[in-house]
Amino acid sequence: MNKFTDTSEKGLEIQFTEYLKDSCGYDYRENSHYNNLICLDEELLFQFLEASQPKAVEKLKRYHKDIYEQKIIKRLYDQIKTKGVIEVLRKGITDGFTDTKLRLFYDKPVSAYNAKANALFKDNIFSVMRQVHYSPMNNNSLDMAIFINGIPVITFELKNELTRQTVKNAIRQYRKDRDPNEELFRLGRLLVNFAVDTEEVWMCTHLKGDKSHFLPFNKG
Repeated sequence: MNKFTDTSEKGLEIQFTEYLKDSCGYDYRENSHYNNLICLDEELLFQFLEASQPKAVEKLKRYHKDIYEQKIIKRLYDQIKTKGVIEVLRKGITDGFTDTKLRLFYDKPVSAYNAKANALFKDNIFSVMRQVHYSPMNNNSLDMAIFINGIPVITFELKNELTRQTVKNAIRQYRKDRDPNEELFRLGRLLVNFAVDTEEVWMCTHLKGDKSHFLPFNKG
């Protein structure tokens, strides 16, 4: 059985993942890289920071010594919790001890001729991960998640109609089996959660158990 004849959810995961890798340039990350205590792929976060802002990172290393990564992670965690991931991606974070600002995402420039802005945008690391174990309390996993520079922004639950599972089952899974008290599902932590089957996509920006409100996200 190959990726095109595998009708399981795993088959869909593989197809989605390979499309994002091959057509969109995403990195594929093993789920062992995800730290569910702090909701980060730390390795990619620091890979992005060191490549895009080496002077700022070096300043923080000199000041905070061996705990500079912990300081950055703590500041990022607190700012996402207070302001939400959209605000943090837009405006970055500032280290209060050194007044050093770190960007967490570079926007795509309007002009293709802005070489510096285009180079910075290319420093962004978009990644995809399968079977994301989101809880430190159990072994539950999401089918897929997308990250920007190591920060999770989108989750997916996938269903295949050929196995008699539809988007309705994915919505039910989010409502019944995904505890909204988990840190990853707290308001402002993610951009959106997608329930997906082979025909339809529905979206929810804030999981609230049975009260989670899903809207259609379909073409046509």
